[in-house]
Amino acid sequence: MLTTIMAIYTLYVVINIYTSVMQIGYINKAKRGKAVLLIPSDFIKAANYSVAKEKLHIVSSFFDYLLFVAWLGLGIKYLQSNFYTFDETTLNIAMVMGFIVINAIFSLPFSYYEKFVLDAEFGFNK
Repeated sequence: MLTTIMAIYTLYVVINIYTSVMQIGYINKAKRGKAVLLIPSDFIKAANYSVAKEKLHIVSSFFDYLLFVAWLGLGIKYLQSNFYTFDETTLNIAMVMGFIVINAIFSLPFSYYEKFVLDAEFGFNK
């Protein structure tokens, strides 16, 4: 069962990263063309911003994949051994909540970078 879940998630991550790489290639090719709706300087800026966001998305996806592998390898057993409850329903709810909270904590640096560094670099967050 875990092998199937791992294979499906691996396929999802590979497709996700491949799509981002293809998107970066398309944007880089399109930004050499003629700007239609924007002035050329804004068009290049928007293209560079999109490329930077896609690169961050690739890194974030790969990090999420490594975190998922760590959860399957050690995290689930660690949470099961540290949550002491009387019934299985409470244990399952606690494990899911622990999973959500820990994943949210680990994804904070990527959210921070996107909102405060990347957006500020391109003049969207002042």
